[in-house]
Amino acid sequence: MASHRALLFDGPGLPLEIRQRPTPPVGPNQVLIRIQACGVNPVDWKTADLGWCVTQWPATMGCDGAGVIVAVGSDVTRVRVGDRVFMNGWMDNPDTCTFQEYALMEDSMVGKIPDFMPIQEASGISMASFTAFVGLFHETGAEVPLPPNARAHVPEDSFLNYNHMDTGASENYQWPPDLSKFGWCITVLGGSSSVGQFMIQYARIAGFRKILTTASPSNHAYLRTLGATHCFDRTATASDIAAIASPTTFQASAVGTNQPQSTEYTPLVFDAIGSTQTATMGVDILSCLTPVPMSRILVSPSVEDIPTVVEDVDYRGIYALVGALWDLSLPYFIGMEEWLAAGEIVPNRIQVVGTVEQAHEALAMSRRGVSGVKLVMTMP
Repeated sequence: MASHRALLFDGPGLPLEIRQRPTPPVGPNQVLIRIQACGVNPVDWKTADLGWCVTQWPATMGCDGAGVIVAVGSDVTRVRVGDRVFMNGWMDNPDTCTFQEYALMEDSMVGKIPDFMPIQEASGISMASFTAFVGLFHETGAEVPLPPNARAHVPEDSFLNYNHMDTGASENYQWPPDLSKFGWCITVLGGSSSVGQFMIQYARIAGFRKILTTASPSNHAYLRTLGATHCFDRTATASDIAAIASPTTFQASAVGTNQPQSTEYTPLVFDAIGSTQTATMGVDILSCLTPVPMSRILVSPSVEDIPTVVEDVDYRGIYALVGALWDLSLPYFIGMEEWLAAGEIVPNRIQVVGTVEQAHEALAMSRRGVSGVKLVMTMP
């Protein structure tokens, strides 16, 4: 095939059109995927409006996608033609973008979809779940609960081999992980967002005993099924949340905890929204807590929205692109394959907007904001 259909635009703010673009050749370690569905993320409308990360015009977009492998490179052994996979493209390499008929990916950057899962559900997994994965395990040092098969693919020089260990050998992972340094507690602001839902599930799998989250009351029951232990309305005050996040409260309510809890812990807040409002709330919650002598951690997808620096609050922004974090991509995708197949992690609930021809409408909906669902388009 010499070319294929793609959603293209010629500059920031210019019309989005379905046109032809060249189909790239498949390299030795690459796979060509026939995209069947693609997830919509805020970065997509920001790319359309502002030209974020665009390296050449005309440009396409799309980070989330799922489809069927139609060609594999000569050195590819993990996947094969006909496999249904989900993937994570990145904007500065248009061949990998998902708002087009075919996308080219490294074989380490795709995950196989369980047979029981509709491909539309799988199309919204990668970006939000990888952002949460990086935010919790890369930025905080919390132990990664990778399944054994995924752990075997961790490169020797990966940061994954050094959490809580002296030897640097992946087989020496401490399990269950020691989360006492966080008071066994994490607060997720925006739990019903795509990123927030995956963060709650990772926190549950990792072993956090108290998982606090903020969301609209209509989403509370669902978030509890994912693992949230305490749900707050978005109007809750920082002091209300901090009262539950305190390890003193946890010590009194923890099941099977008979030993005194150390007061030396690191309060941990994850801002799944990345706005000035939620970042400020995160700082306010942390400011209500008084760890001695360790600092407090606020993880956010958007460091630009971090408010004025507060003493002892450690701000950590997330740069969650699989193309930039090679040591994470294969362990993440293999781990996610196993978690999905076992039902340990479930995708976001989805809302199918239409086909890629309706991208303008889908981007407008994302720009306005949605709650509790992932917007998805199909590729006819």
